[in-house]
Amino acid sequence: MTDGTIIGGAGEGSEAGENTADLGSNSTEQTPEEIKAAEEAKTAEEGKSPEEIKAAEEKAAEEKKEGAPESYADFTMPEGMEIDPGMMETFLPLAKEGKLSQEGAQKFVDLYSKGLKDSVDAHVKDWADAMRKWKDEVKADKDLGGENFSQTEIRCNLFLKTFGDEDLSHMLEVTGTGNHKAYVRAFAKVGALLENDKIDLGNVASTETRTQAEIMYPKQGDSA
Repeated sequence: MTDGTIIGGAGEGSEAGENTADLGSNSTEQTPEEIKAAEEAKTAEEGKSPEEIKAAEEKAAEEKKEGAPESYADFTMPEGMEIDPGMMETFLPLAKEGKLSQEGAQKFVDLYSKGLKDSVDAHVKDWADAMRKWKDEVKADKDLGGENFSQTEIRCNLFLKTFGDEDLSHMLEVTGTGNHKAYVRAFAKVGALLENDKIDLGNVASTETRTQAEIMYPKQGDSA
């Protein structure tokens, strides 16, 4: 047996060449009736009628038809995302000018939505990483963290209860600045002064020792 390539192999009237010629001859000898019968057999195997096959072929041809439709149908977006109307006002004329089909235009929308989602996800991750880093820095601080961390939280909350309001608390939470060591240190210092009653809030300074509950809820227990 000699070696050789399948296409362009050695000649010498080889048997393989003769067989190839025979196969070609047989394929060209098929009559229209035989071809139709073969197609019908294939259709029967797929469980579809000739009408269904024809309808599917026409639909596929229509979908692949070049040129933009008269008007685009609604595009699909990932769950939780909505199409920006301003972006659509810019995109649709460009899609028509580029003669994009509905399917072709959807591919561009998919690309845009993926890029937008990736960008948002990256920002969210960066924000979460920053919050985690700031919290770790507070917990690692020799004055604010460690065994003092619980007391630091109490003092910061005392500051917010005394001088803050819902808007301030919301801002600190949304921006994350309530986790930054600079803010925590400042709030904790003021909270410590409040604990020791060293800030004049319009009352006579007291030197008596108060419990933590009395500090957090100074009005509790007052006589009517």
